[in-house]
Amino acid sequence: MNEAVETTELEEVLARGLLWRALSLAFQPVSQDAVKALCDTAGSSALRIAAHLLDPVHRKDGSDLPRLVDAWLETFHSLSEDSLRRSQARLFGHTVRGPVCPYEAEYGQDGLFQQPQHLASLNGFYRAFGLRMGRDPRERPDHIGAELEFMDFLCRKQAFARQQEDPEMEEVARQAGRLFLKEHLGRFGRAFASKVTRGDREGFLGRAASLLFELITRECDRLGLEAGPSKLRLRPVAEDKVPMACAGEAPLVELET
Repeated sequence: MNEAVETTELEEVLARGLLWRALSLAFQPVSQDAVKALCDTAGSSALRIAAHLLDPVHRKDGSDLPRLVDAWLETFHSLSEDSLRRSQARLFGHTVRGPVCPYEAEYGQDGLFQQPQHLASLNGFYRAFGLRMGRDPRERPDHIGAELEFMDFLCRKQAFARQQEDPEMEEVARQAGRLFLKEHLGRFGRAFASKVTRGDREGFLGRAASLLFELITRECDRLGLEAGPSKLRLRPVAEDKVPMACAGEAPLVELET
């Protein structure tokens, strides 16, 4: 019989950050470095360990995260830069309003006048931690990849603060993660993930989306937040002709200099 392994809060924070990071690489514009990192053998093992740390066997609803991670890893054997680029192009298209929209501010019924507020709020979160969007001027702060990358950053910030015995910094990072999930990623992330899963159920992105849906759901539950709906309509707007960034190897979110 397997025994539950007791984990520390630091280990759980790092495990969550690792899952956020891997998912951010899956949905960001394709780069050779991202594909290499995802296909790394040590990285795959770390993902499995992280899933088990966050989903110990004594949970009554256990094994969902390990199962979803294993299912996702099964698709890695055929992953390449070209295959990922084709999958992203098919699902996301080359405009903001592709078959599946990866931009948070496009979701909801608030109307066009609310979009600048969403973008300003996201930029405010990033700037508060000395971050800014990457060098590609075509990308936006509400891209799913950028938001996932920021969640990973906050986890690592929290872990670093704990190691440095800085409870104030740790609490700031923890509360920022909770608020960001409430106001942004948790608001639209499950709807985005559901659309990707329906469009690529057995593929690399579809299985990544299934994991993303579960992770957001669990994190909202852990933090006492109401998870966003699994279906969310795009806001009404005139035809959008803004191109989607589909190249470049720079991270979506980077430190300000």
